[in-house]
Amino acid sequence: MLSESTEQTTSVQSPPMLANSCWRYQVRFSKSESLVWIGHQDLMKVFERLFRRVNLPVAQSQGFNPRPRMNLVQALGLGIEAHREVLEVELTQPIVPESLIDQLNQSAPAGLRFYDARWMTSRKSGQAEQIRYTFEKEIPAERMDSASSRMEDFLSAPTFQISRVREKETVQLDLRPLVEDISWTQSGRLSMTLRVTPQATARPEEVLSAIGLGDLFTLGSLIRHDVILREFEE
Repeated sequence: MLSESTEQTTSVQSPPMLANSCWRYQVRFSKSESLVWIGHQDLMKVFERLFRRVNLPVAQSQGFNPRPRMNLVQALGLGIEAHREVLEVELTQPIVPESLIDQLNQSAPAGLRFYDARWMTSRKSGQAEQIRYTFEKEIPAERMDSASSRMEDFLSAPTFQISRVREKETVQLDLRPLVEDISWTQSGRLSMTLRVTPQATARPEEVLSAIGLGDLFTLGSLIRHDVILREFEE
């Protein structure tokens, strides 16, 4: 039986029901503390357990092995603290977005926090356009000038070719069009905004290498602050 808050629907506006008699939500969340050290598949299992705990009416896929109808717009790697990530989930009953957030936060494990939710009017999944990171490791003072110079050179260059290993094959990739911006924060941290394209997405460690700081990269040294979604007509 659903909790009282789960049964709530809005009397102010009707949520859009999709053709499959489901309601689709886009939810923003953060992942920190010990959850930084779990991978994508394990994070999805955390969501599954949480949804069962709050008795959320999650739609299931068809077939012999039904799975919850949910997805992350942009997969999240191991060792990255993240804020404003995007989870999409389909429910078989409508719930007021504010009530959905309250229920999830009341039962969420430490390190998992939900911020806002909205109804979606289409089954078309959101698409990331840009991702914002900061590199949280302190950069030695004697390397700041060199990194700044290489940063300027990189941003002013029309191309920047790198090698990337993909499925046991080394391919050439132009990194420059995949980087929107690199800059220093007021606290001296390195900030980067990376573009997401159908062809490729820059990896933060590749950007660090491009400005001579690749040797400083370790798991746990990045914070992903935002996933900026591409606008499209539903």
